[in-house]
Amino acid sequence: MPPSAIEDRSSNLPAPLEESGLGSHASHRSAGSGCPEPVEGQRVGLTVLTTALAAVEELGSVPGVRLFCTGGQFRSENPDFVGPTAVAAFAGLHADIAFVGADSLIVGRGLYSADQGSAAILSAIGACASRRVAVLDHTKINAQGMFLGLPRERIDCVITDAGLSPEVRREMEADGLKVILAAVS
Repeated sequence: MPPSAIEDRSSNLPAPLEESGLGSHASHRSAGSGCPEPVEGQRVGLTVLTTALAAVEELGSVPGVRLFCTGGQFRSENPDFVGPTAVAAFAGLHADIAFVGADSLIVGRGLYSADQGSAAILSAIGACASRRVAVLDHTKINAQGMFLGLPRERIDCVITDAGLSPEVRREMEADGLKVILAAVS
């Protein structure tokens, strides 16, 4: 999953976004652990800055979502934008919460990408956000990583699927990571 920075703002979250599952992660407040916690009855609109064409396609027509795409060099194999233009897009911005994906999360070390361009984007997103939530399927945890994009101390929370083994979950929690298992349908 290419990284996206999401900034929450008070307003109404459109029903299609809630149904997609993003609403449960977007309508949150901090609960001390750095991981988002639901705010009962509160609905939140989203401002999304992304490098990912899939996010643009998915969210582009959703009412109430302000969507910005970084631009830069387009990679058809991913499909997303990388390079200095994409990295610079994050430099003057602030996001309350960044939901990021990566090729690997190595417990105790951080989030890794398979290429330098993606690692630079991950680093730029991490630098502009108050909180960083890694969203990864369990097969990416402790998988091989090449380029460090976000060191462990900059990760506030990990959302993954129930395929995560209890042993790896304990290892992650012992490393200070808040782990949330998401239901996958």
